[in-house]
Amino acid sequence: MNWKVAGSELAEATVQAFAIAPQTPNTMYAGANEWVPGSGYAGKVLKSADGGTSWHSVGAGLPKKRIHALAVHPQNSDVLYAGTESGVFRSTDGGAKWTEANSGLTTPDVQTIAVDPKTPARLFAGTAGGGVFEMTFSP
Repeated sequence: MNWKVAGSELAEATVQAFAIAPQTPNTMYAGANEWVPGSGYAGKVLKSADGGTSWHSVGAGLPKKRIHALAVHPQNSDVLYAGTESGVFRSTDGGAKWTEANSGLTTPDVQTIAVDPKTPARLFAGTAGGGVFEMTFSP
């Protein structure tokens, strides 16, 4: 077995987060971060609808901060969560638009996120130095 680059758009990217939509496994998301001199890391979410052959940037409303984690709702592949240096962001349209979901989050640097597979409206966020937080979204 050999590894190969999954799409030329990611060949030079620093990808710290990756998620595959359980209901539509050809839909994939990558959290790519690039170094911007004088500004630090700037993150963006890339989406593939063809199993990783091609990628395009998505993310109106997502801050240009490092993307640490991505998670996809197990039953609705249009619902996606991003854990960033600025907290948690949620998309309900496959990554096109994002809204902040930080109410009650006392440490914004989110390192990892997970969706409860039995109760998909329940999300967990692990933060840098602040522990683990839980949030339940309205359906």
